[in-house]
Amino acid sequence: MLSVLSGGGVGCRGVKNDQNFSEATAVLFTWIDRGEVNRRTANNFYSMIQSANSHVRRLMSEKALHEEEMERAKEIFKNALVAILTQFEQITAVFNAATRQKAWDHFSKAQRKNIDIWQKQCEI
Repeated sequence: MLSVLSGGGVGCRGVKNDQNFSEATAVLFTWIDRGEVNRRTANNFYSMIQSANSHVRRLMSEKALHEEEMERAKEIFKNALVAILTQFEQITAVFNAATRQKAWDHFSKAQRKNIDIWQKQCEI
């Protein structure tokens, strides 16, 4: 099993590569847990543990970027929602003005019926 440390397989390169990360950390954990660390292999194990720590720093950095993206997305959503609600308020004001007696009397019965329907749809 220790041959993986010096050659192919999971080794140090695996801990640095995102695709192999889970497999590499599982193997590394197993080796350490079994007590396979000795004076001869300690530097190799240290190197792999160091790589895992570097991966932590990359993950923290990636997490911070995703959190920033989430905040930007929330802000975009909030602004879009405010714009939509503002437009609803403006349309409601138009319907309210159209239903005042001064304007209402000039619309036909069919037009008034449509305006009523549209106004109710806007309130939903």
